[in-house]
Amino acid sequence: MRTVYNPGERRGVERTGSLAPPLQLGGVLKVVMRLISQILSSFASPLALSVALVFGAFNCAAPQAASGATDGIPQGIRHALYVTVKSDPASAFLPLDTDAPYTATLGVKTRISAHSQETNFSGDVLTEVADFDPIRGSKEQEVWKDAKCHHERGFPKITVIEVDGLIKNGQRTIQIDARFRQIGLRLPADEVMPSRRIATGTDDFGLFVETRTETKQSRLVADLKLYILPCDLTIKNTGADADQK
Repeated sequence: MRTVYNPGERRGVERTGSLAPPLQLGGVLKVVMRLISQILSSFASPLALSVALVFGAFNCAAPQAASGATDGIPQGIRHALYVTVKSDPASAFLPLDTDAPYTATLGVKTRISAHSQETNFSGDVLTEVADFDPIRGSKEQEVWKDAKCHHERGFPKITVIEVDGLIKNGQRTIQIDARFRQIGLRLPADEVMPSRRIATGTDDFGLFVETRTETKQSRLVADLKLYILPCDLTIKNTGADADQK
């Protein structure tokens, strides 16, 4: 009979029998990791290549499909943002049984954060959409666009934070004052709701992603269309290049 010490038991407890040496955890981990490495080695390269191709196609398909990349000229993109405003047709906020036409002038304030190697923009942009029929909707109007062509860096962050103005119907005037909710402030009486994506596609202007923002009480709809436009990057000459010239 011999005494075998088990860390999980109290000291001084004897057990009988012949036992194999305790298996070391470090050794087990090494064996398992070596087996996993051998198994994945035959799959790692194709998997990584597939992921790279998928993400590369997603990021580059838009510029190349729209204009075709020119050999020797680095390709970039520019973003351009447009808005249309209308009344929700399913809403009873603006009654349709009236002889007098509706006329609206609204301000849409959009918070934009767009950063890249070549450009940086962060701020609130106010767009006035004037003298339109809210039942039929306004024409597309430019809100903002990149100052210059830049490397692909994903979509800018865009949030509609205010919609305000007047809607007139004969002698009747409706005040619109909708706000995006903010932490620490009371909920607005007419709230600008979070946006949702409604469409992606291509039109005569280019590739776009379209989102919709609605106001809770006044039931107005602001559709934002973000265009992804291909362009040629302008590369600054380095000191070496300038010396050669």
